[in-house]
Amino acid sequence: MLVTIFVVVLGVSSALLVERSGLRHKSFWRILMSLPLVVPPYVLALSVILVAGPRGLAEQAFSATLPSPFGLWGSAFVLTMATYPYVFLLTSAALRSLDPSREEAAKVSGRTALSRFLLVIFPAIKPAVAGGALLAALYCISDFGAVAVMRYNTLTVAVYEQITARYDRAGAAVLSLVLIALGATVTLTQSRLVGDRHAEEGVRRGDANVQSRGSGFPAAGGLAFVGLVALGLPLFSLAWWIFTQPGVRVEDGTGRFALNAVVTSAIAATIIVLVAIPPALMAEGSRLRRLMVRGMILIGYSVPGVVAGLATAMILLQLPLPLYATAGAVVAAYLVRFLPQGLLAAEAGGGAPGPLTEAGLTLGRRPLAVAARVTLPLMRPHLIAGWALIFLSCLKELPATLLLRPPGFETLATRIWVHSSQGSFGRAAVPALILILLAAPPLALLLRRGNIVLGNPTKSS
Repeated sequence: MLVTIFVVVLGVSSALLVERSGLRHKSFWRILMSLPLVVPPYVLALSVILVAGPRGLAEQAFSATLPSPFGLWGSAFVLTMATYPYVFLLTSAALRSLDPSREEAAKVSGRTALSRFLLVIFPAIKPAVAGGALLAALYCISDFGAVAVMRYNTLTVAVYEQITARYDRAGAAVLSLVLIALGATVTLTQSRLVGDRHAEEGVRRGDANVQSRGSGFPAAGGLAFVGLVALGLPLFSLAWWIFTQPGVRVEDGTGRFALNAVVTSAIAATIIVLVAIPPALMAEGSRLRRLMVRGMILIGYSVPGVVAGLATAMILLQLPLPLYATAGAVVAAYLVRFLPQGLLAAEAGGGAPGPLTEAGLTLGRRPLAVAARVTLPLMRPHLIAGWALIFLSCLKELPATLLLRPPGFETLATRIWVHSSQGSFGRAAVPALILILLAAPPLALLLRRGNIVLGNPTKSS
């Protein structure tokens, strides 16, 4: 709840500064405010410790001991900085799609800026804000790495300890059910609050959106500060530890760890996109089937990574094939964890070309031919963006990888966890920085394709 409030305030205010101020170079600021998505929350937590923790940068540079970053408030800060882009991206897209005539009318009638926001803008962007808040809330519920690094006990940490320390799968299953119920409750509550209302899609008129005529310097300063904290802090702190601290080096096998992360993420993203295409095609033109796909998306978004890892382990242990504790098991956990993202991307792309599909069928084309020549080409941008989002998510995934990796199989995320759990925060800096660099290309592809898969998972069709 605490993080959800923070991300709504930060995400909405940032979107308003970008889209409704006199700011120049808006595309640059949109990218800057979205870039924190490349930083996994546990890496951001690591950077906070490297700066403000014991023997950290602040203590060494200024001989000053800062308040302990561990615990509730440190975890809330890290998760806020890591998840506010969800609210920012959706709200920014909603603001750009609004019909400016209503805002112009309210401005001409003498309404103040606050009054225009409360009466005109917010009711129209509320579904987008709620969708971003839902994604942030579900991420916080499912997060394991950041809260574990910040030494704040949550249900996800308890599930992991039940499995790895106490070997109590029954206890872990009970706690997992609580996590799933909590996620489902949050999802249903958000759906009830928003209902079936959609943000208005106003007619695009170039740069017709209402903007303030004032200077953009205050807005630029505020946005730069947020970007500096969310992105500059981890990059600077990691680089500082790598290049200035003795004993911090590239450990043997780092290239192999990076290759393992990239290969498993790419395989999982490709399989998920391919698996998501048939449900999207079958849902096209049928409200019942579309609602079934939407239900699968909702259920999947409510499943935390540690629960997905536990469920995958239990299933694989019952199979006659020796898949448990293999690289294939890691990929299988990614499939369970991130299939909803693929379904959401494919469903978003498959919903639009309904009339074109009907036209193809009317002309006597077979359904498969229509799907191959009409529907799939129109879905391609959504599928590419979905692949990039899934790859990015798999690259950063930690708990499922920890639970299912075979002996000797490491990724960058697991190496960060191993060093952090041992208190060797400086040694975790190298794989953390490499992970951020690897996450940048898929995010760039995702932003280039637009915000077409970071949609509201509860949005009705």
